[in-house]
Amino acid sequence: PEPPAEASSSERGAAAASSEEQSVPKDLDDLRSKLRSSHGEAKAANEASAVLASRAALAESELEQERKRVEMVRKTAAAADKMKEELSERLRQLQAAEVEGAEEQGRIVEAFRALQPDEHTEKARLMYSLQAKSSEASRKGSIWRDTQGVRSIIVEAAGLASSKDRKARTCAMATLWNLATETANRQQMWDDLSTRTVLVEGGKDMDQASAQTRMCAIAALQHLSEETLNRESMWADVDGARAALIAAALTSEPSEWQLRERALGAFWNLSAKPTIGIEMWADRTGARAAVVENALLQAPSEKKARMRALAALHNMSAITANKTTMWRDVSGARAALIAAARLGSGDDKKAESY
Repeated sequence: PEPPAEASSSERGAAAASSEEQSVPKDLDDLRSKLRSSHGEAKAANEASAVLASRAALAESELEQERKRVEMVRKTAAAADKMKEELSERLRQLQAAEVEGAEEQGRIVEAFRALQPDEHTEKARLMYSLQAKSSEASRKGSIWRDTQGVRSIIVEAAGLASSKDRKARTCAMATLWNLATETANRQQMWDDLSTRTVLVEGGKDMDQASAQTRMCAIAALQHLSEETLNRESMWADVDGARAALIAAALTSEPSEWQLRERALGAFWNLSAKPTIGIEMWADRTGARAAVVENALLQAPSEKKARMRALAALHNMSAITANKTTMWRDVSGARAALIAAARLGSGDDKKAESY
């Protein structure tokens, strides 16, 4: 057979072109695939980068918070150290002052005990000095605890009977008033028979020349009545503390308004104990009369006395045994309470609330 005829150059060119045309789509597909793959990888890389950036920002924020916390702890520790130093210094000063005060009190005691009975002015001067010192909060406890020293001469001076020693007695009574404002002293002061005796006697002193002494004594008794453990015993002291407070609350002397207010403050305190509240209301001519009479006051200058009396009535009205008889006291307790309930201006708000 004859060999196949050799293709011409034009035929060969056409065949090559056909082969190239077939390979172009394949290359484009590959390229597109690679582009898609690259795009996906870039997107993933961007997302990963964003996640890392977010984590880095969070870590930086947490680190900053930690720095702030550490700084706050450092400042708190520094402040605590400073406070500790200040408290230590204050304690040192108080201890030094207490030692100095004890030494000073010792000199006063020694000087007082060396006095002759007729040295009235010097007695008053020493008592006035103690009165001033007892007004300092840091001295109230130490003065009272000095049982054989300064306390003993204060009680002694508060019981002086001579009219020439009136000033010394008043200063001593005012000192006891100051000491009674210290919560920690109150039960011990009432339990101490010598102190109780001079306070009761001072509170019952009707001599007009001793009005200031009496007011200081009643004020001290008022503060002692703030101690719940004292109330039963104070009320049971019928001819002593109770009688002194009733007489003070019933005073009609215009100059003794403070005396009356203090006594009513004591009744307010005492009436908070239900058993006393019952007996107080039953005491028609004594405590009950004093409270009701003052609850009926109307003058603007008598607002505090009225308010304290109404507060005592408020305590008594909370007791079941008193409710009916209090309501039936038409011209007394009922009238006072209705009149007070109609108040409503300024300083009378508290009276109105009671």
